[in-house]
Amino acid sequence: MNGQVPKEAPHVILSACQTLQCYRASHQLLNDLEGGNNV
Repeated sequence: MNGQVPKEAPHVILSACQTLQCYRASHQLLNDLEGGNNV
């Protein structure tokens, strides 16, 4: 994000970003557990 968050719904945008980061972290963790460290 470039810091230009619309004032209508910053909480929704932040929640979406946190959810996306959590999903990517979990997905990366699953990949590491299943197939070693083949990033």
